[in-house]
Amino acid sequence: MTKLFNDKEIFGEDDIIYSYTREEAIEDGLQFQIPLELTKEAGYIYPVYCTDSVNQIIDNALISNKMLDRTGILWDVLATLKIAIRLMVESPEVKFHTIINGKDYEFFSQVSALDIDDPKPAITIMRVEDL
Repeated sequence: MTKLFNDKEIFGEDDIIYSYTREEAIEDGLQFQIPLELTKEAGYIYPVYCTDSVNQIIDNALISNKMLDRTGILWDVLATLKIAIRLMVESPEVKFHTIINGKDYEFFSQVSALDIDDPKPAITIMRVEDL
């Protein structure tokens, strides 16, 4: 709950009009979890998710180039994000680029614990237009 001066609440739990959880986004096909085995191998301690628009880029690359595989593309995305995180100033948000099938894509990553149903930190990789 957000508090105003003198401990008066601005908004209480009864004031929430609408919420959309990560679980609902996954059920609706709008977010996907990158396999934990891959993210742990890449050095991430939090679960990593990507939006449908990122997944569509990967799917299109796989269709147009049969020599690529999903794990390899995801590894490249995770590796470039990791480099960007190491170079950033303390911020929960990072813009980074990954080349997929010869094309440069800009992604945006956000680390947050804002999900109403699951308050544990997670990383979400998305396109800037997904914000």
